[in-house]
Amino acid sequence: MNMDTEKTPFGETKINPAYIIRNTFLKKDDETIGYETGATFMNQIGLTTQMAKHRFIVTNIFNRNGCKVDEKLNVIIRKPYTIVTNDNYQYLQILDVIENKEKVPVDADNPNRIILEYVKRSKLDIIKLLAYASKYYGKETLRRLGEIAASEL
Repeated sequence: MNMDTEKTPFGETKINPAYIIRNTFLKKDDETIGYETGATFMNQIGLTTQMAKHRFIVTNIFNRNGCKVDEKLNVIIRKPYTIVTNDNYQYLQILDVIENKEKVPVDADNPNRIILEYVKRSKLDIIKLLAYASKYYGKETLRRLGEIAASEL
């Protein structure tokens, strides 16, 4: 049996690429080592209807395999600003959205509200969010985060 196939009653079938992506780039045992970003994640949370040709993944294993584009899995791998963990991945993921909001067409009526709802639903600490933004992202991302928070006033 080939590594890319699985035996079924109907013969060999390809392994689901989402399973390979999850186990290669996103999770190692019970620890989060990466997260999805870009248009695909923005679509998942309701900011855009756009679907990108490639899935964008930020992962700790970027340095180990040196791979930037995996055409077979249709993913683009990016280096994280810091080591991705269970505790910080959602903070980094939403900060990536804020940082790249201008690069992906946002067609939601109230994008700031959607981002704030994600922060609340994910039970993210606003102080930690500000700290991660300040430590790992540029001033523009920090400014945008402030505007999003101010839109709630």
